[in-house]
Amino acid sequence: MLHQDFPNTATAPALQAVIALIAERRSHPDTVEALLEFLGDAAMSVTALADDHYFAKILPDLAEAVAQAYPVVLPLLAASPPERALFPRGESCPDRPDAVPDRAAQRTGGART
Repeated sequence: MLHQDFPNTATAPALQAVIALIAERRSHPDTVEALLEFLGDAAMSVTALADDHYFAKILPDLAEAVAQAYPVVLPLLAASPPERALFPRGESCPDRPDAVPDRAAQRTGGART
């Protein structure tokens, strides 16, 4: 099990590895849905624990990794059958990748790292 809805089990490098597996089509087709669920759980953890000082150090990197997943995940979600969608199209995330907050730019005062 990759994730238990708790961010310390989902580090930024773990998310980046999962993103690479999906983006480079190296994951088995039978595992893609579970990997997408993993990314979603990590995103939910970032949101749920945003105000928890115990996780303050790891959440920015985790949030950046979640944001990096957006352009990889969006086409897969857009191509999925509507009856499989968790949210109606456009409700959970905008259709524009530029609408995802750039956490690195926020941390560096606007400069990309």
